[in-house]
Amino acid sequence: MNIDINIGSFETFADYFFDGLISDWIVQSGINESLDSVHLVANDVDNVIGSLKEKLKSIQKYIALGHLIIPTSAVRDGGILSLYRTFKRD
Repeated sequence: MNIDINIGSFETFADYFFDGLISDWIVQSGINESLDSVHLVANDVDNVIGSLKEKLKSIQKYIALGHLIIPTSAVRDGGILSLYRTFKRD
């Protein structure tokens, strides 16, 4: 049994065009969702950077006022943020 289906050139063009159009639309939607996610993460990073800058200013103020003596063990064990937590209670 031999079946021969003849599709005209317009139908072939329309098939490729609309298939490509739908695929492009789906891919573009995915790209836009990813871009939105990147913007959210970038905003979170900016917030963290701002918070760290504020903590640094506070620690520098404590140092400038002579209220903060940095023990070697605190720097070694937990870094500057653990120092901040320790002395922020004052």
